[in-house]
Amino acid sequence: MKRILVAISLVLLGACSSNITTPEPTSKFMGLLEVHFEGIGEGGVANASARFVDPSSVRSGVQTRVATIIPINGTNAVNDVQFVKRQVSFLDDDTNTTRYVMSRFELTNRTVTNINNLTLYAVNLPGTTLGGSGVASLVDATGVTITDTAKARAFRPTHGMRPLDRGVEVHSSAADLQWFTPSQVNNTTAGSLGVQQQAVTLNIIPNTATVLEYGFSARNYSGGHIIGARDTTTDCTVDICKGQITFAYKFPKVNPRPANPWAFTLYFVAADETIDSNSQSLEEQSANTLAGLSTTPSNLNQVRALAGSKLTVEDKLNPLCRVRVALGPDIFLGPDPIPTSSGSLDVCFGATGKRSSDFLANNDLASALKIQTDGKILVAGNSLNNSNYDFSLARYNPNGSLDTTFGTGGKVTTPIGSSDDYASALAIQADGKILLTGYSWNGSNFDFALVRYDTNGNLDSSFGTGGIVTTDFNATSDAAYDLKIQTDGKIVVTGDTFNGTSWDIGLVRYTTTGLLDTAFDTDGKVSTSIGSSDDFARALGIQTDGKIVVAGSSANGVNANGNIADVALLRYTTTGALDTTFDTDGILTTPFGVGDDYADALGIQTDGKIVIAGSSDNGSSFDFALARYNTNGALDTTFGTAGKVITDFTANFDQANALTIQTGGKIVVAGYSDNGSNYDFALVRYGTNGSLDTTFGTGGKVTTGFSSKLAATAIGIPIQNALAIQSDGKIVMVGRSSNLSNTTYDFGLARYNP
Repeated sequence: MKRILVAISLVLLGACSSNITTPEPTSKFMGLLEVHFEGIGEGGVANASARFVDPSSVRSGVQTRVATIIPINGTNAVNDVQFVKRQVSFLDDDTNTTRYVMSRFELTNRTVTNINNLTLYAVNLPGTTLGGSGVASLVDATGVTITDTAKARAFRPTHGMRPLDRGVEVHSSAADLQWFTPSQVNNTTAGSLGVQQQAVTLNIIPNTATVLEYGFSARNYSGGHIIGARDTTTDCTVDICKGQITFAYKFPKVNPRPANPWAFTLYFVAADETIDSNSQSLEEQSANTLAGLSTTPSNLNQVRALAGSKLTVEDKLNPLCRVRVALGPDIFLGPDPIPTSSGSLDVCFGATGKRSSDFLANNDLASALKIQTDGKILVAGNSLNNSNYDFSLARYNPNGSLDTTFGTGGKVTTPIGSSDDYASALAIQADGKILLTGYSWNGSNFDFALVRYDTNGNLDSSFGTGGIVTTDFNATSDAAYDLKIQTDGKIVVTGDTFNGTSWDIGLVRYTTTGLLDTAFDTDGKVSTSIGSSDDFARALGIQTDGKIVVAGSSANGVNANGNIADVALLRYTTTGALDTTFDTDGILTTPFGVGDDYADALGIQTDGKIVIAGSSDNGSSFDFALARYNTNGALDTTFGTAGKVITDFTANFDQANALTIQTGGKIVVAGYSDNGSNYDFALVRYGTNGSLDTTFGTGGKVTTGFSSKLAATAIGIPIQNALAIQSDGKIVMVGRSSNLSNTTYDFGLARYNP
């Protein structure tokens, strides 16, 4: 069915009920079930009960033992579906840090119709349950009410268990725990309303309640889900109309011992589903390994779905992560928390913090990344269609699964010209439309290419010609590498343009419909030559005053064996003229090492200072290079050494080509590093003064391998990486990753803890 615990920010569907035409319920709803545990450890007799209650009798701060029993199907709920406690037990794991609580009920169907699939959805009742969980009335062994919401949130649903010589064993006969998909819980589409909206409409829960994404399901004594109708005119006397259900939870033990939960109450929406779509889950034995149902887990901290589950592969991955995402990274989830050290891979993303995507069973090269306001992740690049490269775009859900509502199965490819098309940069408009820039072969040479998509991945026909714009400078080759959107919606693109002898900096501004903006240098285009040789633009930023900053490189022509390139930085006014308040002429160059120096990324701090990242030749290999400039173009001497920082990973080739600035001013730089045999993702975080942030990764640095990667030049296209920070501070990085057979590249994504 669905997945796990609620995102607290779920829209309360009851507030929308007046705008929805309520269909006939897709499930037969029974009512609000209250399950109560008491005597759990620290003295006392363990006991449990389950009964249907009137939601209006569930009151904040009061144990609901006198709740009103409500009628179902015209008779008393207890007489229709009867719950009889058969077993209550609790035990602690071998580390004595986690307590397991379980209660098994026999249920009897005393109605004249079958119960097809009794499913219980955990529910949060604001003012009653604690902290957005389904747990209420927490009381310790001394009778003191526990009001700590973190303790309620630390209750994890699990399975029935039995004691062993050491620890506990997950028991296959009690695997009743279910994870539910968000759409089944909270879908508001007329004709396919989720459980929450239907339960609100039927007055089973108030419109302030939230149905959570986990629960339990009942089984008959043969292991199936159908519990038959009563066998006589008055009662059920045989097993065909009986079943069982196991409620089980685990929570962290604390000291002093009497302060541990001794009694607690849970609430569930009970529904008889018409289709058997339940999917069981099981405890995970160790990271990324599915345990057999009769094994002894060594770390009971995660849950996965059974093989053959109705859930998709992505949905099976670390469902507990959905609890952490929902409740926030600071919520205590128990004694075996998911690793969250700064710079560690976020295991709630994909299977291990990484994922790869193939488009056409050939080379797929990711080069750009943006995160939407809803948390979905857009990745762009190039895909080989067996004869040439096309623009390619993929959208991922926050858990790393492909968003199948986008394009075809989450992916889009777009041919532009008659041959190769290469995408370099990505931007998202305020209305959610997506811009992608790069360069396209026109039959004779390359032109700037700009494409706009709607929010579903379709070409936007209101932009350019069928959603596509190409721009030529001098009837020679031009290549775009970065774009930004101004506050007025106009689009600025930078790259290179060949003047017939050498390469110059190219800059273009477009209107919101894709036309060249004639208010920008009269024709919408600007080309700038810095020296007598090649000049390249790779990154772009727009200041708060609208001025445009471009970073790249310029060959200074001093090396007898060839031109040496220095970092180049240029600033333009809003009309496309060089800004003479920036280093007197709008242009500056900065040498780092003894050889070539390149800027491939740029960021502008909130104080207006400009940070660039790239690579510098130290005489034998390249290192990460970082520099910070004051608003007038002078190097900021409070940063690094005289405004510059060099970072080496492995004494081999290291190149930075992406940069972002975190809230608080720390600087994150991404690229790749040669580990001696192949290339890894490389990530560095610096403090505000340019020093390595030693709280991040190992000494401020992280490298991540996907598989044995192909050489960077194997396909003749430079490696590009991209970087973005989520609203929760997590860091997403993309690039290329060779597939497991090491024959082609796929899109590679990784997410790191902040």
